[in-house]
Amino acid sequence: MPPICGTARSGGPWESNGRDWRKGGRPKFATCLYVNVLIVTGNGRPSFRRPPTALGMTRGSTIMSRNDSVAGRVQFDIANRLFLRLYQCSNLMHKMGVRFMGDFGATTQQWAVLGALARPIVHEKGMSVKELIEFLMLSRQNLTAVLDRLETKHWIERIKDPEDGRSRLIRLTEEGNRTWEAMQEPIEAFYSGSLVNFSEAEEVQLYQLLDRLRNGLTEV
Repeated sequence: MPPICGTARSGGPWESNGRDWRKGGRPKFATCLYVNVLIVTGNGRPSFRRPPTALGMTRGSTIMSRNDSVAGRVQFDIANRLFLRLYQCSNLMHKMGVRFMGDFGATTQQWAVLGALARPIVHEKGMSVKELIEFLMLSRQNLTAVLDRLETKHWIERIKDPEDGRSRLIRLTEEGNRTWEAMQEPIEAFYSGSLVNFSEAEEVQLYQLLDRLRNGLTEV
């Protein structure tokens, strides 16, 4: 849904700063609701749509007071910067992680799958594809491609589920276990270098905050 901007006038067009957008007005900015903030400059044209009644907005009502609009823009700017930083960190994590995995020819996704399978709780039994999808939050398509490459390298194997012969479990092979053990030194170096400016308490706090963000994203 496009952002809802300006004020609603009974039977009339949407306006901002007292200038009619539909008659060629060019307001410096428009107060907007929802995720996107609309900046109207030059010959830009906004989308016009009446506000949803679920928010209690009717004709003749002002969508946002001056103070609310400023607070809303500040809140959006903070959120925008936060998600940009997360995006940048994600890209850097993959880029630099591949460098540290260079001796093994592994990607960060392959690293993640090996790490998931190496956990003591599942090391002997293995994990189903569904469990890996839920744990790593990958799509089935992406995970299947990663598993195929790992199987080609003989780092994982597919075995029958003893509780359901129709299903298969994914488990590390002996070679996969040796590879994972050899990866620990560069992984530790990667972690140490990335978190060098954090105290242990800050690392725990960041972990907890990211947990909350992950939970929020799953509910969007």
